[in-house]
This record gives sequence, C-alpha cells and structure tokens, in this order.
Amino acid sequence: LFKTSKGKYISPAPIENMLNADLAVELSCVTGAGFAQPFAFVMLNESLRKQLANGTADKAAIVAGLTQLINQINKDVEEWERLSCIVIARDEWAIDNGFLTPTMKLKRGAVDDNYGQDMAKWAETKEKVVWQ
Repeated sequence: LFKTSKGKYISPAPIENMLNADLAVELSCVTGAGFAQPFAFVMLNESLRKQLANGTADKAAIVAGLTQLINQINKDVEEWERLSCIVIARDEWAIDNGFLTPTMKLKRGAVDDNYGQDMAKWAETKEKVVWQ
C-alpha cells in the first residue's frame, strides 16, 4: 500500500494485474506515494521492445493501445485509484540490473530509485502515455 497526497491508500497489485493482462505489457509498477494520483510504469513486451530497438515499431499504435488501456482501467477503479498516466520504461527490467528479484518479482525500490527524479514531471503531465 502507498498513500497519495490526498490521504488515500492505494493497493497497487490489482491495478498492476489489469495492466499486465494487456498483451503489450510485460511488467508494470503502479506508484505515486505523495502525489495526487497514482501513475504506472510499464515495460513493454519483448516483441515491442525489439521493434522499438530496430526502428520498426508503430509508436502511435502503441500509444493508442495504452491510452485505451488506461481509460478502461480508470473506469474500473475508484476515483482516487485512477492513473494519471502510463510511463513506458526505456530500460528492460531484469535481475542483472537490479529491477527484479531472483524469483522474478519487481523491486519497487529500484523503480523509485531509478525514476524518482522524473516522477513529479510525469505525475503532473496531461498526457496519458509518456515515453521515458
């Protein structure tokens, strides 16, 4: 659980499960402690990451799909749980770089440590999908 600046507690796991159910998303992390609304970091699936790396990905289609996903999730959750945006992580989350445990669980502290300096900018953005 984490607490927003509005004093509401949010359990990220149910929202992350909704995000992870989308075929474009491999892993997600919902965060936002101290911010007005939570937001989500996502690591795209391996196929999309490869397409982005070699320049063949349709970024507009990815943004459209994730915009539809965030709109659907925001309809299904309480007002204080609504995501302000989805940030597409540039980094691959792996055991080697400290994002995952040996049992493949995401280390939330690693996400906060690596992206903390930009969280305020992303939390306040008016865009639904943000590229890191």
